[in-house]
Amino acid sequence: MTPSVLRRSAFAVLANLLVLALIAPMWRPDFLSLPGAYPGPAPTPAFTLRTLWLLVPLSICTLGLHAFLSGALKGWQLVALAVLSSYLGILASGYLQIDSEFALHRRMYQASYARDALLFDSWGELLATYDAHQLELTGRGRTHPPGAAGLHWLTMRFGRVLAGWFGEGTDPDYEAFVAEGYLGAYLWSFLQALWLLPAWGLARRLYGERAAGVAACFGALAPSVIVIAPSIDGFQCLFAALGMYLLERGFNTGKLRWSACSGLVCAIATGITWAFGALVPLYLAYFCLRRPKAMRPGWMHSPWMHMLAIPVGGAAFFGSLYALWGFHPFVPLADNLGTHYGSAVNAVRPYAPFLLISPFTFFAWAGVPLVIGFGMALVRSKPLGVLRGRDPLVLATFVGLLVITLSGATRGETERLWLPLLPFVVIAGGHGLSSGFEGRSESRKDDLGWASMLTITVLSSVLLGNWWFHHH
Repeated sequence: MTPSVLRRSAFAVLANLLVLALIAPMWRPDFLSLPGAYPGPAPTPAFTLRTLWLLVPLSICTLGLHAFLSGALKGWQLVALAVLSSYLGILASGYLQIDSEFALHRRMYQASYARDALLFDSWGELLATYDAHQLELTGRGRTHPPGAAGLHWLTMRFGRVLAGWFGEGTDPDYEAFVAEGYLGAYLWSFLQALWLLPAWGLARRLYGERAAGVAACFGALAPSVIVIAPSIDGFQCLFAALGMYLLERGFNTGKLRWSACSGLVCAIATGITWAFGALVPLYLAYFCLRRPKAMRPGWMHSPWMHMLAIPVGGAAFFGSLYALWGFHPFVPLADNLGTHYGSAVNAVRPYAPFLLISPFTFFAWAGVPLVIGFGMALVRSKPLGVLRGRDPLVLATFVGLLVITLSGATRGETERLWLPLLPFVVIAGGHGLSSGFEGRSESRKDDLGWASMLTITVLSSVLLGNWWFHHH
């Protein structure tokens, strides 16, 4: 047996042992119970059978990755299959809730943002008077910007239109209610699965076709992406991957408009959830490590202009909201963050224990094999060497994770609140895994290694999904 095969086999065994050590305790209903959360029931045989639907996206990703690594499938074809797999995985997650047959659309009805959206009769009223309705909003509505309620408001309006077109008219209000739930569940899930497209494009630019394909397959099955959809938070991966892709394109071409578009995308995402602010340290670190070169002489083409273009693009978005509807972003930002910090989370969760709990939950929800790949990429980037390591994105992602952990701003719930960081862990993890399995994957041992790691990722979704739906 050659050293290369021994390394690959040892890597697959290590991945299996680590995931068993991490997820085995999750069979206990009270695993990772947080203050204020109630333990849920243990898995039942019927629940186990329903989770077999996840074999469909698993099979697509496994066979697609094999075909891609053996040269039978092109990169764009693989990422299309990955998007399809992710969408099917989200649909299959509707069976991960033990006490119901299929609960994907019911998650739309359970969202508190939907109740907040009912307070407003028009889009303009929602933006102009959202602050004035603070006492009437639900708990999450008081700690988040109006974009979350706004997305539910738009979905409700489209749902009513669909009910008018296809409903029988016997009970228009009930038909509209049902249409809203199904439209949000299936449309939002598909849109959220599209985050793999900009993530694949960014990975291909930075690490090449092979690493991008591996990242797309593991990202498609990441537990946090599958289980949390179709909630509002599921859009964070799409905005984060698209924003960084546009920024990298601006760095490559030297054109400021791409960097400004990156700021615009980030501003839209921030208007939906303040959690998107987690990308600020990552962006700053990436800029300092990457530092684009000036394409032409003159201050207008200075590398620093790209960093300035990001807030300019964001200011253009919020300025438009103020000009059209009088929305002030800074007042609700201060109020929401104060409410969140003072009463929602941090008041009941001690700082020190969550320095360990928060990264653990985030990495568990990202998928253990992917985290191993991220660690491999981080080691190769020589973070203790020169300031500009060989891998700016990996180092910047590590800085982002470190800063948000030490800040203690999102203790617990990191599977949801840290989602803007997930695409970059996925990309870096795909790069690390791809480098660990050097050469073309033509041997049975290589195929077995990839298949086992993808299976581990899906198994994590089943176990974490059981825990998630009974603690949130």
